[in-house]
Amino acid sequence: MKPYKNKNREKNLQNFILEIPKKEILGKCILCEKNVSDPYYSFHIEDGYIHFECAIKYIKEMAYSMRIKNFRTIYLGGKKFGIISDREKGENKKWNIIKKVDLEEIIEYKKNTNLKY
Repeated sequence: MKPYKNKNREKNLQNFILEIPKKEILGKCILCEKNVSDPYYSFHIEDGYIHFECAIKYIKEMAYSMRIKNFRTIYLGGKKFGIISDREKGENKKWNIIKKVDLEEIIEYKKNTNLKY
């Protein structure tokens, strides 16, 4: 017994070409100087764009330079990040915001330290 073949479908698949839209380059990241192509994972400021991941890297570096131990980095909203520490009290887990960091502070930190990722 021969397996069933749909010849019309095979012809249609041969002519089918998947076109993937090209990503539009929005600009360069101020921190890493690579292209920014996704507006959902980047911040637009007056000077240009910043990747979300680049901002996190610089905030972690800021926390290490301030000698903060056992911290996490979170996005607070409004182009602001927070360096937080966890503390446990009984069953409830609470956390403290050690420092709020704005995107302008990250840019100033990069200029002062000359870090490159």
